[in-house]
Amino acid sequence: MNKEETSPASKSIAASRLKVTGVGAGRPRVDVPYVCLRGRWLEKAGFVIGRHVKIEVGQARLTIEQVD
Repeated sequence: MNKEETSPASKSIAASRLKVTGVGAGRPRVDVPYVCLRGRWLEKAGFVIGRHVKIEVGQARLTIEQVD
């Protein structure tokens, strides 16, 4: 990749800082990490209501990609 090309990850439409919270689940109720994503910025990024997404999990990193 030359300097004129950019990778998809570097094409940022918006950046947000969210807090990971806890939400109770299971019996006995135990808190698990919870992150809620919503907003027009998802639409601007190309996410369409009703479509599926693929989430890849890495060390302290999530990659979310819309799939057909």
